[in-house]
Amino acid sequence: MFQTQSRRDDIISLLYTLIMLKTGYKLTDDDKLQYSLSEQCFVLELPELVPVAEEIQSLDYDTKPDYGKLRF
Repeated sequence: MFQTQSRRDDIISLLYTLIMLKTGYKLTDDDKLQYSLSEQCFVLELPELVPVAEEIQSLDYDTKPDYGKLRF
């Protein structure tokens, strides 16, 4: 069955793109499954993105993001 993407999914995709642009490192599917988004930001030495990643991870599928908390 087809399922739509949530705003959370869209923001996660944007954060992965930002990680790639800032580090030049493209995360593999194994990386994404093995470590949480905030752990990946910490390991890749992007401490400014850790609070953003934690906020994104706390969202439920139907939750509207508080975009004010997603600034860094």
